[in-house]
Amino acid sequence: MPGFSLFTPTAPGRAADWLKDLPPEKYSSLRIALPSILGLARPLTRQWQVELSLSAVDELPERMIPQVALRHALLNVLGIGIPWASGGKVRLSVQERPHEADFTVECSRSRPAAVALSDVENANLEIARQLAYLNKGQLELAVTPETLTAVL
Repeated sequence: MPGFSLFTPTAPGRAADWLKDLPPEKYSSLRIALPSILGLARPLTRQWQVELSLSAVDELPERMIPQVALRHALLNVLGIGIPWASGGKVRLSVQERPHEADFTVECSRSRPAAVALSDVENANLEIARQLAYLNKGQLELAVTPETLTAVL
């Protein structure tokens, strides 16, 4: 089950060395962090002519989240999803669960195309997976010719 834990991470033995050596995580309000993350992705949306949306900010849970890990994991996913959805839409939504939150990135293309992801895209997704894992979560990915959905 996906989920990004809102607790301090424990380092697994299989994470990349640089991920294990990160300094202690700082926490930030989810309502502040998500719009900031999307702001970092906006130039990419303009380049690929993608409409990027976030579930209503005032509907977001009032939670503290591990800001660096979440930012990097989501930007890795958005960095793949936005070009993938060229001319289409990308939507980020959050579903709160006890002590966790699921972050869903739904990318839809304006027209169907090949499903396969490149080696570089898969490597970026692996970094996102490891960041989620370090925060007691995981990344699930589903790709069809029309949609790419990632849940952290």
